[in-house]
Amino acid sequence: MKFRQFHKISGIRSAAEGRNSIEYPPPPFKEYLRFPRIALPGPCIPEEPLSTVFAKRESKRIMSEHAVIGNADIATILHGGAGINAERARDPARKPASETIGQFTVTAPSAPRFHPSGGSFYPLEYYLAAFRVESLDVGVYHYAPRDHSLEKIPFALPRVFIDACKEYVPVTHPAAVLLMTSMWGRNYLKYGEFAYRLSLLEAGHSGQDMLLLAAGLGVKAYVAAAFDDAMLAETLDIAKDDEDPLYLVFLGH
Repeated sequence: MKFRQFHKISGIRSAAEGRNSIEYPPPPFKEYLRFPRIALPGPCIPEEPLSTVFAKRESKRIMSEHAVIGNADIATILHGGAGINAERARDPARKPASETIGQFTVTAPSAPRFHPSGGSFYPLEYYLAAFRVESLDVGVYHYAPRDHSLEKIPFALPRVFIDACKEYVPVTHPAAVLLMTSMWGRNYLKYGEFAYRLSLLEAGHSGQDMLLLAAGLGVKAYVAAAFDDAMLAETLDIAKDDEDPLYLVFLGH
Protein backbone atom coordinates (compact mmCIF):
# COMPACT_ATOMS: atom_id res chain seq x y z
CA MET A 1 0.00 0.00 0.00
CA LYS A 2 2.08 2.88 -1.31
CA PHE A 3 -0.61 5.36 -0.39
CA ARG A 4 0.04 4.73 3.30
CA GLN A 5 3.53 6.11 2.90
CA PHE A 6 2.18 9.26 1.29
CA HIS A 7 -0.54 9.50 3.92
CA LYS A 8 2.13 9.59 6.61
CA ILE A 9 4.25 12.27 4.95
CA SER A 10 1.23 14.46 4.12
CA GLY A 11 0.12 14.89 7.73
CA ILE A 12 -0.19 18.18 9.57
CA ARG A 13 3.51 18.12 10.52
CA SER A 14 4.39 18.72 6.85
CA ALA A 15 2.98 22.23 7.25
CA ALA A 16 6.12 23.14 9.20
CA GLU A 17 8.47 21.90 6.46
CA GLY A 18 9.97 23.91 3.60
CA ARG A 19 8.04 24.65 0.42
CA ASN A 20 9.01 24.10 -3.18
CA SER A 21 7.59 24.51 -6.70
CA ILE A 22 5.27 27.41 -5.78
CA GLU A 23 6.86 30.70 -6.78
CA TYR A 24 3.89 32.92 -5.91
CA PRO A 25 0.40 32.39 -4.40
CA PRO A 26 -2.39 32.22 -7.01
CA PRO A 27 -5.35 34.62 -6.74
CA PRO A 28 -8.31 33.52 -4.59
CA PHE A 29 -10.57 33.46 -7.65
CA LYS A 30 -9.84 32.08 -11.10
CA GLU A 31 -11.48 34.09 -13.87
CA TYR A 32 -11.56 33.93 -17.67
CA LEU A 33 -12.01 37.64 -18.28
CA ARG A 34 -11.62 37.38 -22.07
CA PHE A 35 -14.49 34.89 -22.47
CA PRO A 36 -18.27 35.51 -22.56
CA ARG A 37 -19.89 35.72 -19.13
CA ILE A 38 -23.40 34.42 -18.49
CA ALA A 39 -25.34 35.49 -15.39
CA LEU A 40 -27.08 32.70 -13.49
CA PRO A 41 -30.44 33.03 -11.73
CA GLY A 42 -30.46 33.16 -7.95
CA PRO A 43 -30.64 29.89 -6.01
CA CYS A 44 -33.99 28.27 -5.31
CA ILE A 45 -33.42 26.12 -2.22
CA PRO A 46 -35.78 23.12 -1.89
CA GLU A 47 -38.31 23.47 0.93
CA GLU A 48 -38.39 19.78 1.82
CA PRO A 49 -37.31 18.79 5.35
CA LEU A 50 -33.66 17.77 5.57
CA SER A 51 -34.64 14.29 6.74
CA THR A 52 -36.63 13.79 3.53
CA VAL A 53 -33.73 15.01 1.38
CA PHE A 54 -31.34 12.61 3.17
CA ALA A 55 -33.71 9.72 2.50
CA LYS A 56 -34.01 10.61 -1.21
CA ARG A 57 -30.26 10.90 -1.83
CA GLU A 58 -28.96 8.01 -3.91
CA SER A 59 -26.54 7.48 -6.76
CA LYS A 60 -28.31 7.19 -10.12
CA ARG A 61 -26.23 6.72 -13.24
CA ILE A 62 -28.97 5.86 -15.76
CA MET A 63 -30.45 9.12 -17.04
CA SER A 64 -32.91 10.06 -19.75
CA GLU A 65 -31.40 10.73 -23.17
CA HIS A 66 -33.67 13.69 -23.92
CA ALA A 67 -34.39 15.24 -20.51
CA VAL A 68 -33.27 18.82 -19.93
CA ILE A 69 -32.08 20.27 -16.63
CA GLY A 70 -33.51 23.64 -15.71
CA ASN A 71 -31.16 26.60 -15.58
CA ALA A 72 -32.43 27.38 -12.07
CA ASP A 73 -31.55 23.86 -10.89
CA ILE A 74 -27.98 24.13 -12.19
CA ALA A 75 -27.67 27.58 -10.61
CA THR A 76 -28.91 26.28 -7.25
CA ILE A 77 -26.57 23.27 -7.25
CA LEU A 78 -23.57 25.41 -8.20
CA HIS A 79 -24.40 28.09 -5.64
CA GLY A 80 -24.86 25.63 -2.79
CA GLY A 81 -21.82 23.53 -3.67
CA ALA A 82 -19.41 26.24 -4.80
CA GLY A 83 -20.97 29.66 -4.31
CA ILE A 84 -20.32 32.38 -1.75
CA ASN A 85 -22.24 32.44 1.52
CA ALA A 86 -23.24 36.10 1.41
CA GLU A 87 -24.62 36.12 4.95
CA ARG A 88 -21.34 34.96 6.44
CA ALA A 89 -19.38 37.29 4.16
CA ARG A 90 -21.31 40.26 5.58
CA ASP A 91 -20.61 39.26 9.19
CA PRO A 92 -18.51 42.16 10.64
CA ALA A 93 -16.98 39.79 13.20
CA ARG A 94 -15.41 37.68 10.45
CA LYS A 95 -11.89 38.91 9.78
CA PRO A 96 -9.69 36.84 7.41
CA ALA A 97 -6.41 35.92 9.08
CA SER A 98 -3.11 36.89 7.47
CA GLU A 99 0.16 35.04 7.91
CA THR A 100 3.65 35.73 6.59
CA ILE A 101 5.25 32.65 5.02
CA GLY A 102 8.67 33.24 3.54
CA GLN A 103 8.44 36.26 1.24
CA PHE A 104 4.64 36.16 1.01
CA THR A 105 1.80 37.40 3.20
CA VAL A 106 -0.93 34.80 2.81
CA THR A 107 -4.49 35.94 3.51
CA ALA A 108 -7.51 33.68 3.31
CA PRO A 109 -10.18 35.11 0.96
CA SER A 110 -13.04 37.03 2.57
CA ALA A 111 -15.60 35.03 0.59
CA PRO A 112 -16.76 32.06 2.67
CA ARG A 113 -18.58 29.19 0.98
CA PHE A 114 -21.22 26.84 2.37
CA HIS A 115 -18.73 24.02 2.97
CA PRO A 116 -15.67 23.94 5.25
CA SER A 117 -12.19 24.55 3.85
CA GLY A 118 -8.85 24.20 5.63
CA GLY A 119 -7.72 27.72 6.53
CA SER A 120 -10.62 29.09 4.43
CA PHE A 121 -8.41 29.07 1.33
CA TYR A 122 -10.97 27.35 -0.95
CA PRO A 123 -8.59 25.79 -3.49
CA LEU A 124 -11.36 24.18 -5.56
CA GLU A 125 -12.44 25.36 -9.01
CA TYR A 126 -15.59 24.20 -10.83
CA TYR A 127 -16.26 23.50 -14.50
CA LEU A 128 -19.58 22.62 -16.13
CA ALA A 129 -19.99 20.54 -19.26
CA ALA A 130 -23.51 21.37 -20.46
CA PHE A 131 -25.26 19.00 -22.85
CA ARG A 132 -28.95 19.66 -22.18
CA VAL A 133 -29.24 22.63 -19.83
CA GLU A 134 -32.02 25.17 -20.28
CA SER A 135 -30.79 28.46 -21.80
CA LEU A 136 -27.20 27.22 -22.20
CA ASP A 137 -25.50 26.24 -25.44
CA VAL A 138 -23.72 22.90 -25.47
CA GLY A 139 -20.23 23.60 -24.21
CA VAL A 140 -17.87 23.88 -21.26
CA TYR A 141 -18.15 26.67 -18.70
CA HIS A 142 -16.17 27.82 -15.69
CA TYR A 143 -18.14 28.81 -12.60
CA ALA A 144 -17.28 32.27 -11.22
CA PRO A 145 -18.51 32.37 -7.62
CA ARG A 146 -17.72 36.06 -7.09
CA ASP A 147 -20.75 37.09 -9.17
CA HIS A 148 -22.48 33.70 -9.53
CA SER A 149 -21.96 33.44 -13.28
CA LEU A 150 -20.57 31.12 -15.94
CA GLU A 151 -17.67 31.84 -18.29
CA LYS A 152 -17.81 29.88 -21.54
CA ILE A 153 -14.48 28.26 -22.47
CA PRO A 154 -14.56 28.03 -26.28
CA PHE A 155 -11.64 25.63 -26.72
CA ALA A 156 -12.79 22.98 -24.21
CA LEU A 157 -14.73 19.95 -25.51
CA PRO A 158 -17.73 18.84 -23.41
CA ARG A 159 -17.63 15.27 -24.73
CA VAL A 160 -14.27 14.76 -23.02
CA PHE A 161 -16.04 14.96 -19.64
CA ILE A 162 -17.79 11.71 -20.52
CA ASP A 163 -15.03 10.05 -22.54
CA ALA A 164 -12.55 10.52 -19.69
CA CYS A 165 -14.47 8.14 -17.46
CA LYS A 166 -16.49 5.85 -19.75
CA GLU A 167 -13.94 3.06 -19.29
CA TYR A 168 -14.47 3.17 -15.52
CA VAL A 169 -17.95 4.63 -14.87
CA PRO A 170 -20.76 3.72 -17.30
CA VAL A 171 -23.01 6.75 -16.75
CA THR A 172 -25.62 7.07 -19.49
CA HIS A 173 -26.93 10.33 -20.99
CA PRO A 174 -26.11 12.95 -18.33
CA ALA A 175 -27.56 16.37 -19.09
CA ALA A 176 -24.59 18.04 -17.40
CA VAL A 177 -21.29 17.11 -15.75
CA LEU A 178 -19.56 19.16 -13.05
CA LEU A 179 -15.81 18.84 -12.53
CA MET A 180 -13.97 19.96 -9.41
CA THR A 181 -10.27 20.76 -9.68
CA SER A 182 -7.79 21.91 -7.05
CA MET A 183 -5.45 24.87 -7.40
CA TRP A 184 -2.80 23.55 -5.06
CA GLY A 185 -0.96 26.83 -4.61
CA ARG A 186 -3.80 28.41 -2.65
CA ASN A 187 -3.32 26.26 0.42
CA TYR A 188 0.14 24.75 -0.23
CA LEU A 189 2.04 27.82 0.97
CA LYS A 190 0.44 27.46 4.40
CA TYR A 191 0.00 23.71 4.69
CA GLY A 192 2.67 22.08 2.53
CA GLU A 193 1.92 18.44 1.63
CA PHE A 194 -1.00 18.51 4.09
CA ALA A 195 -2.80 20.67 1.49
CA TYR A 196 -3.41 17.51 -0.55
CA ARG A 197 -5.48 15.92 2.20
CA LEU A 198 -7.39 19.13 2.80
CA SER A 199 -8.33 19.55 -0.87
CA LEU A 200 -9.64 15.99 -1.14
CA LEU A 201 -11.72 16.43 2.01
CA GLU A 202 -13.10 19.70 0.71
CA ALA A 203 -14.13 18.09 -2.59
CA GLY A 204 -16.14 15.57 -0.56
CA HIS A 205 -17.85 18.31 1.46
CA SER A 206 -18.68 20.32 -1.66
CA GLY A 207 -19.87 17.25 -3.54
CA GLN A 208 -22.22 16.21 -0.74
CA ASP A 209 -23.79 19.68 -0.72
CA MET A 210 -24.42 19.31 -4.46
CA LEU A 211 -25.86 15.81 -4.08
CA LEU A 212 -28.28 16.85 -1.36
CA LEU A 213 -29.44 19.85 -3.35
CA ALA A 214 -29.91 17.65 -6.41
CA ALA A 215 -31.99 15.21 -4.36
CA GLY A 216 -34.16 18.03 -3.05
CA LEU A 217 -34.66 19.37 -6.58
CA GLY A 218 -35.53 15.97 -8.03
CA VAL A 219 -32.36 15.83 -10.14
CA LYS A 220 -30.54 12.51 -10.58
CA ALA A 221 -26.89 12.64 -9.56
CA TYR A 222 -23.84 10.38 -9.59
CA VAL A 223 -20.28 11.13 -8.48
CA ALA A 224 -17.04 9.62 -9.75
CA ALA A 225 -13.34 9.88 -9.00
CA ALA A 226 -12.30 7.27 -11.58
CA PHE A 227 -11.42 9.09 -14.79
CA ASP A 228 -8.52 9.96 -17.07
CA ASP A 229 -7.08 13.06 -15.40
CA ALA A 230 -4.86 13.89 -18.36
CA MET A 231 -7.77 14.05 -20.83
CA LEU A 232 -9.66 16.56 -18.71
CA ALA A 233 -6.57 18.62 -17.95
CA GLU A 234 -5.75 18.80 -21.66
CA THR A 235 -9.17 19.95 -22.83
CA LEU A 236 -9.23 22.62 -20.08
CA ASP A 237 -5.62 23.61 -20.85
CA ILE A 238 -4.57 23.29 -17.20
CA ALA A 239 -2.01 20.49 -17.71
CA LYS A 240 0.92 22.85 -17.13
CA ASP A 241 -0.67 24.73 -14.25
CA ASP A 242 -0.70 23.89 -10.55
CA GLU A 243 -4.27 22.65 -11.00
CA ASP A 244 -5.54 19.07 -11.26
CA PRO A 245 -8.94 17.38 -11.71
CA LEU A 246 -10.35 15.71 -8.59
CA TYR A 247 -14.02 14.81 -8.79
CA LEU A 248 -16.93 14.55 -11.24
CA VAL A 249 -20.65 15.05 -10.56
CA PHE A 250 -23.08 13.79 -13.23
CA LEU A 251 -26.54 15.36 -13.34
CA GLY A 252 -29.69 14.50 -15.26
CA HIS A 253 -33.27 13.22 -15.08
